[in-house]
Amino acid sequence: MLSAELARAGVPGVVALDIDADVLARAKSRHAGLSIDWVQADLFAPAPGGNRLFDAVVSVASLHHFDARAGLIRFSELMRPGGVVAVVGLAANDWRDLPLEVLPHCVRFGAKMMGRYWEHSAPTVWPPPLTYRQVKQLAGTVLPGVRYRRHFFSRYSLVWSRPA
Repeated sequence: MLSAELARAGVPGVVALDIDADVLARAKSRHAGLSIDWVQADLFAPAPGGNRLFDAVVSVASLHHFDARAGLIRFSELMRPGGVVAVVGLAANDWRDLPLEVLPHCVRFGAKMMGRYWEHSAPTVWPPPLTYRQVKQLAGTVLPGVRYRRHFFSRYSLVWSRPA
């Protein structure tokens, strides 16, 4: 869905990467006609076609599906100088996070009761292996100068620019 939105916004050279062939096939059929390079591959495998560098690597709700340290390192390796890594991720709560999760939990419960909760077919990893504090610390170590923000509905974002 993110790749489709980027392509519709006019971003050139969008590459959608997923290891799951079925997920890619469904996405490709839903977004037929868009200029997207649909690639089934493992993020950690050597890049098909050589060492291509990207202007941006954008990841939504995927970092918790694999080793986060290795993922952030790989994202940074795929960036050209001056490029941007942008991650929206999910993290686990520790006891200090619980007050921040009361309202989002109630909203999700209400959405489920009203039948308005989006279900997906992708594999689920829950709870995520790292807490928000662990993600923030890890990202700061792997991507010096990263901007970390905590968001509503159990999300966080990371934005990092590779030095020129």
